Amino acid sequence: MKPITFPKDFYWGGATSSHQVEGRNTNNDWFVFEQLYGKIADGTVSGDACDHYSRFREDFALLKSLNHNAHRFSVEWSRVEPARDYISKVEVNHYRQVAESIRENGMEPFVTLHHFTTPLWLARTGGWLNPDAIERFEKFTKVMVDALGDIVTFWMPINEPVVYTFLSFMDGSYAPGMKKPLAGFNVLTHMLVAHGRSYRIIKEKYPDAQVGFNKHMRIFDPYREDNKRDRAAAARMDRVFNMDIIDALFTGETAGRVKVPVEEKTAVRESSDFLALNYYSKDSIKFSIFHPGTLFGKTIMPEGAESSHEGAYGDKPEGEYYPHGIRRLLKILDSYGQPVYVTENGVSTNNDAYRVKYMANHIAEAGRAMEDGVDLRGYLFWSTLDNFEWNEGYLMRFGMIHVDFETQERTVQDSAKLFGDIAKKNGLDDALCKKYNAVVE
Repeated sequence: MKPITFPKDFYWGGATSSHQVEGRNTNNDWFVFEQLYGKIADGTVSGDACDHYSRFREDFALLKSLNHNAHRFSVEWSRVEPARDYISKVEVNHYRQVAESIRENGMEPFVTLHHFTTPLWLARTGGWLNPDAIERFEKFTKVMVDALGDIVTFWMPINEPVVYTFLSFMDGSYAPGMKKPLAGFNVLTHMLVAHGRSYRIIKEKYPDAQVGFNKHMRIFDPYREDNKRDRAAAARMDRVFNMDIIDALFTGETAGRVKVPVEEKTAVRESSDFLALNYYSKDSIKFSIFHPGTLFGKTIMPEGAESSHEGAYGDKPEGEYYPHGIRRLLKILDSYGQPVYVTENGVSTNNDAYRVKYMANHIAEAGRAMEDGVDLRGYLFWSTLDNFEWNEGYLMRFGMIHVDFETQERTVQDSAKLFGDIAKKNGLDDALCKKYNAVVE
């Protein structure tokens, strides 16, 4: 392969979210959801997870030894504000210590303020269905900016708002488990407005802070290229899932059902300094009159296609292994004229050799996107550690560092070593691929 070199100040790191790794988060809607029979595929609850809440210092020291210079984490809102208007100084100080430890280990902290979990006191009043959530999130943002703003530059207020809205309020497979499609559009509107207001709060106190919009994107290609209805269905899914909300950041409105209030449009369309991409796989879309909930598009796994993830999901399509997709999406995001960061990219598998292949090929494609002129400034792998994977429980292992959930022992796998060598070399070449038996296409 042609050697790929990344810029001098490029960020290399991993990503986690609080509920998935900390353990003992019992005051949010996900903890309640986990207790309900049949909601978690393997019947588990998050429990101690990775015990990262207690072990963050040793975990960050391990990442330093693997040459990481950045780390993405999330703040658990339900710890910081366990009851309405009660701010826990102990927990605020804990996250201060987390950010300080990241810095002490030579890494740049990337902070997410909402990663799928909502405090119980807010969830009981409707959560993000309630417009009050916007003001509550504003206040939470201010608390964390006051606590961390002097040592944190990169902020992502809300993780994957479209995914959250669909899975939590339309599909019902995530907490709080609602199936109210029309109401879901209100949730997404509230999250867009909350993002805009959060941006303003951060920038008012720290004008040099970098605030980004975090978006999970998928490649939607027609199952049959020569079929007009397949092409139209794929285009609809791309528009609604991928592009509508990003466009709103620059226009203050969308072409769909998400209607930003007039008085909030300016705040929404001036609310990002960078775009953050979360990418995993591709979907091949076939027109189906029996799938109105997904805009008359049905995901099909083409014969001979390689599945992106191994395990879990049951009979659901898992998405196709498609490294070139990250390059295509990065070029689209770059067209908006802002710096781009990959803040999640990873694979669920018990076969680390497959993770090595996935990692090497996706990083290669990200590098090729830069050669195409994309202003890519960092790549954060999902995930640093094996964790509690939401409604799949502990069936899915995304970690480049393996976790024994009984002993909490961490094992550095070849994928973590490859990543560390890429970060150290700040590039990928034949020598590294040969060392880890990674075939780059």
